[in-house]
Amino acid sequence: MTKKRILAACLVATVLVATPLTARSVQPGGPNPYDLTIEIEGSPEPVGSGEQLTLTITVVNTGAGLADPVLVQSATPAGTTFASIMSTNGLTTHPDVGATGPVECTARNLESGDSVVVELVVDVVAEPGSTIEAAAAAVGPDDENSDANPDDNSAETAIPVRVDGASIDLAVDVEPYGDEAGTDSPFEFDVVVTNLSEDTTAVGVVLTTSTPDGTTFSDADAFGEITSPEPGDQGDIICMFEAIEPGESEVLTVTLDVIGPAGGEIDFEASAVSASDDPNPDDNSAAVSVPIVEADEFTLDWDEPDFGSGADLPPPRNLVVIEGAAAKAFVDRVSATNRAASPRNTLVGYNIYRATRPGETPSPGNFYQSVPATVTSSTSPAAPAGTFFVVTAQYDDGESNASNEASAEVPAAVLTSVKVKSSKIVADGTGFSATVQVFVDGIPFATAAKLKKGGTRVIQKGGLISGVSLATYLGGHPSVLITFRNENGGVAAYRHP
Repeated sequence: MTKKRILAACLVATVLVATPLTARSVQPGGPNPYDLTIEIEGSPEPVGSGEQLTLTITVVNTGAGLADPVLVQSATPAGTTFASIMSTNGLTTHPDVGATGPVECTARNLESGDSVVVELVVDVVAEPGSTIEAAAAAVGPDDENSDANPDDNSAETAIPVRVDGASIDLAVDVEPYGDEAGTDSPFEFDVVVTNLSEDTTAVGVVLTTSTPDGTTFSDADAFGEITSPEPGDQGDIICMFEAIEPGESEVLTVTLDVIGPAGGEIDFEASAVSASDDPNPDDNSAAVSVPIVEADEFTLDWDEPDFGSGADLPPPRNLVVIEGAAAKAFVDRVSATNRAASPRNTLVGYNIYRATRPGETPSPGNFYQSVPATVTSSTSPAAPAGTFFVVTAQYDDGESNASNEASAEVPAAVLTSVKVKSSKIVADGTGFSATVQVFVDGIPFATAAKLKKGGTRVIQKGGLISGVSLATYLGGHPSVLITFRNENGGVAAYRHP
């Protein structure tokens, strides 16, 4: 199956494009902002073709201020036709019975704690084994300025269309990546859904989890079709798998940004449903809680791009991570000749990305913050289970490739001595993994390093993967950063000379 990542499709959507990227924040409007939240649920689940499906949309004002009016928007999903609608507050507009189209309800005077419930009933005409996807949104009188948290004003759900005569057994497990979540740092968890049946394939499997309180959505990945909120928003993450073979599992990996305070908890919940008949639904859901702790602060430090390299968009160089929210720990070692060289494009700033695993490609989901072009140092919290950082250069005509990767809170080797010659690098120390990758200014060697003396010495020979010999590179760069990366991503750094 093709690997897909699809952002949430909402009835009301706004796309923001900024260069360079900027960090998001939500500012409550006025002294008594309202706060609309919305949920949508389908019943029965799964539903049969030819049966009626009830979509229950619930909007609650959890803020202190009045919301008036509130527009609840939905539609007859693909694979259904309109049957009826009922609302506990306000007038509704809808298509004719048997037709399709938008559905709206205008609710009035939602004070703090008030809610409006809209029940939309549709006739299912979709084929067995398919999935009904439904969405809803709540629009207040002035969400941009007066909704305390407009990121949770939309919701989605997916309901499989039942395949009769196919009996399976789904089991769901939630596996957090770490025992603690750090304040203002990323956190990752896996949702695993397994087909315990020995002989029947589960078809039309829908896996649902959410962004728990105290978090916002960052990214999601799976070998399935994903619907998710925008990065920085809240809401459900829904993943649809066409089929799971007997005894096989599928995994949805979700990355969040922790915004809750230390001392709190993050409650992870997930559930699965299938178009196939599941006579044992008791194991179709799972829940896990993880405490939030105060994250340690780390300082990121890098050198400006090599403007004399001839590249159109040269990346930052020599990224290192130093424990503590310290001032700039490394002086800028860019030569006067390099500094005087004019880049082909104007440098306007740097973008910082962070992830919970090594090797992640920079994306809107793992973007952390931007800093001006005059700054080559920044401070960030790191997750207790480890955080991996890269930095890119933002130009007026595009964004560079990433710098070398650097890690925090990840065990790394402790260097006791490093000798650099024109033909090889020899490093002694402790804590090296079974394989170690060596980089010079973020460029890896073409051949693997060798470990000697019981894994306490790393010997790196040969040229760089760029085709340049070590001697040639050292001759053109009076100061280089040599890094030794363990299998777990932990990086030990050495400045030469």
